Amino acid sequence: MTSALSAQRSLGDYQAYLFDVDGTLIYPGRPIEGAIEAVLALKRASKRTLIVTNNSTLSRAGMAAKLRSFGFPIQESDVGTAVVATAVFIAQECPGARVQVLGSQGLRDELRRAGLEVRDDGAPVDYLVVGCDPEVTYERLARAMRAALAGARFIAVNQDRLIYDPQGSYPGSAMFVGAIRGATGREPDVVIGKPSSLLLQEVLVLLGLPASECLFIGDSLTTDVLAARAVGMPCLLVMTGVTDHATLRASDVQPDYVLESVGELVEYLEPAPLPRRSGH
Repeated sequence: MTSALSAQRSLGDYQAYLFDVDGTLIYPGRPIEGAIEAVLALKRASKRTLIVTNNSTLSRAGMAAKLRSFGFPIQESDVGTAVVATAVFIAQECPGARVQVLGSQGLRDELRRAGLEVRDDGAPVDYLVVGCDPEVTYERLARAMRAALAGARFIAVNQDRLIYDPQGSYPGSAMFVGAIRGATGREPDVVIGKPSSLLLQEVLVLLGLPASECLFIGDSLTTDVLAARAVGMPCLLVMTGVTDHATLRASDVQPDYVLESVGELVEYLEPAPLPRRSGH
């Protein structure tokens, strides 16, 4: 299944390739067949590769380490997450801001890394940042609620409903955002992660490339494809995650390219030419 854009431009013709993780590179709890080889092939072809995920629990270093544990050739500089984009967004909007967090240690680490002051003592704050909090307590919920009621700017890392795991699904950030919404009547002032455009906007700044030279690769019409559309970025849908063929056929949202698996991407890549040897 192709569109006019994909008919005009080869899948191997982009400068940068941006990958979602769950359902695209890993699922369920193991690398998707051919995914590691696809990333290696892109690197051999001198293409820029970047992980772009809504994950709200891991820092950039944590996500890179997780992917390396599966065998992916990923370094910290190859990762752009909604956690990092959240930290950058706040630091640009209000450098050194005081932040109350309902979320993971990885989220706190990235906020501090961006020069923000993470507070847990109930003191007044400028921002309330909400992600997935695996160690949530009633007191942490109460502190977050009080910050929202006091008028802190309410930032949601993402609004994903579920985190998929081989042992069974877990609640995503939407549950924690919903708890604050239910207690205060407030919607988030800003949502960073997909399908919001903000995550990919931050990634484009990081890459220093126009959206037209990047290909986003994901498994979800409602997050990955919509996010790419929001910034004018071409997108490839793979059928190894949440979107099946029936859903794709029925949807008004369509990607530019469709492959059964990211592993098929290798077929469209030409190896980088060897450097020419100078004569003597």
